[in-house]
Amino acid sequence: IQDVTISPDFPSVAPVAADLFEQATGHEIDAAVSLDPFVLEQLIGFSGPLQSNGYRVTGANASQELLVDQYVRFEDDEVGREAALLELTEQLTTTLFESPPPPLAFVSELAPLADQDRINLWLANDFDGSTAQRLGLSGAFPEVRDDVLSVVHQNAGQNKIDTFLERNVDIRTRLDLDAGTVSHDVTVTLDNTAPGTGLPAAILESNDQGLETGTNHMLLSIYSPHQLTHARLNGETAPVETGGEFGVGVYSFAIDLAAGEFATLELDLVGELRDDDSYAMTIAPQPLVSGEPVSWHVQATNGSRILASSEWSSDADGVRWSSVLDRDKSFEFSFDR
Repeated sequence: IQDVTISPDFPSVAPVAADLFEQATGHEIDAAVSLDPFVLEQLIGFSGPLQSNGYRVTGANASQELLVDQYVRFEDDEVGREAALLELTEQLTTTLFESPPPPLAFVSELAPLADQDRINLWLANDFDGSTAQRLGLSGAFPEVRDDVLSVVHQNAGQNKIDTFLERNVDIRTRLDLDAGTVSHDVTVTLDNTAPGTGLPAAILESNDQGLETGTNHMLLSIYSPHQLTHARLNGETAPVETGGEFGVGVYSFAIDLAAGEFATLELDLVGELRDDDSYAMTIAPQPLVSGEPVSWHVQATNGSRILASSEWSSDADGVRWSSVLDRDKSFEFSFDR
């Protein structure tokens, strides 16, 4: 069941998870909810500390405990780890149902995490997904109206090493208003900061895959409506698996990153401009342990001036923007010809 989340679209993921659960248990599912460790940390902040046989989890340490420390604490006791997590989960849910937090405080604290797609909701009787959408909890891949770019990686090593992965995205875009084309040069840098030793196998090893301890074995995918013309990993041509989802192309790469290793994936994407008077794009980041640094430079090749918001700075070639993204970000430009 851990593989059902390979799609970044929760309305696609949740029905599969519900179906698998029903097959395994015989229980019909009314809803599926996805929560990450940072949401659980906030929920424990409402419930108060949880404790199981001396194992104490609080609103201050829950994300670290769930991402790393639980595997260190129970390194040789998987049964004990699962039993402790079950007990802590029962404590949390019982406390929240019996003594729910004030609704305004609850919503205020969780809303930013929902904006980051760290909380997702699917309802079996919400046939068109409109209820989850109105609540801001659908976790749906953004609707592609003009252009979209999303970088998504999946752990293929059956371990918990992604806590130590740092990822940056740089985009350089050329808009040819005369030819009606758009081209993106996208550079994704990956830094595996995991140590080669000193942490449990659940974090650093790849089970039966025979990889060196500390290796991050990942499948990295780029979502774009444009055609991939070239792909290079550390300067060498990179094998790519091409597919499609949500009406856009999906370009996937199998990458092994040893402990302490740094890699650069470069992509050239080319497509058509849908409108010669304006241009819009949504960048859809993946929820990560930390936000994703993104930089973007846009130029119009026929000399037109790009009219962008105050978030952007101008240079001799066009406009530039950078930020650490933790939620979808949409932009729209017009041109002064």
